[in-house]
Amino acid sequence: MAATYFVYQRYMPVRGVKQMTPQEVAASREENVQLLDIRDYQTSNRDFIIDAHCLPLPYLKRHYHEIPNKRIILIGTDLVEKNLAARFLKGKGIEVTGYCLCLSNDCKEEGYSYEI
Repeated sequence: MAATYFVYQRYMPVRGVKQMTPQEVAASREENVQLLDIRDYQTSNRDFIIDAHCLPLPYLKRHYHEIPNKRIILIGTDLVEKNLAARFLKGKGIEVTGYCLCLSNDCKEEGYSYEI
């Protein structure tokens, strides 16, 4: 039973949270949306995103109350990180509308520019 819960928490997609391209994220900034960078501090400091609230996943449970009361778009490095953060935030009543994972070196090599 514990193994099923573990797999569900990490690997099952979160309903209502859609994947977004960097262009969609940039377009949604004009709305009442807050970018939440859940990557490690080393990664988020190296690949800084303007106007994103930086709150790495391990610190989320202690500091989620610091997140502005807006719809959230998650910026992360992998799907497990995104799923864990989205489930936690939705459980706290925070609306998570989307996520973007294209902030790795692979995406930069594909020509994405990240001044989101």
